[in-house]
Amino acid sequence: SPQLIARYKEISKVQSPDSLKASYAGSLLGGDANRGANIFYGNQTAQCVRCHSYGDYGGTAGPRLNGIASRLTREQILESLINPSARIAPGFGTVSLELTNGKKINGILQQEKSTGLLVKVGDKPDTLIHKESIAKRTDGMSSMPPMRFLLSKKEIRDLVSFLSTMKEND
Repeated sequence: SPQLIARYKEISKVQSPDSLKASYAGSLLGGDANRGANIFYGNQTAQCVRCHSYGDYGGTAGPRLNGIASRLTREQILESLINPSARIAPGFGTVSLELTNGKKINGILQQEKSTGLLVKVGDKPDTLIHKESIAKRTDGMSSMPPMRFLLSKKEIRDLVSFLSTMKEND
């Protein structure tokens, strides 16, 4: 209903960005890694394995998850599930740049260096855009849907538990 949508927008404006994390704090610990594996590999709503791979199984639209537990904390894994745009893995996020000379560049952010951004534009080789030549930067949203809209808090807790076991890189 239009009234509920307006009320939701009103409440969302005054919420702290930390309130989302706080509302999912119960999903950080506990959980069942086996149920999480079932969600990762077989949940028809989340469809994790369609975009992400582990081992030799899964898609390539999202980052490969081998060794994810060695690279991210449980808190970071949870944040990646409930707010995927908070941090996007290199090579999977888009960036729009307005340069000081007026030129605009849209591409895939490959790496952020101290000297600038390494960007893949079309089929061209990666290009280093020096920081001093960037007038404005806009990062694109993640293509991954926020799991908070697709899974229950209990399912997210199980998925965090499963992803936290993925320490091996091979």
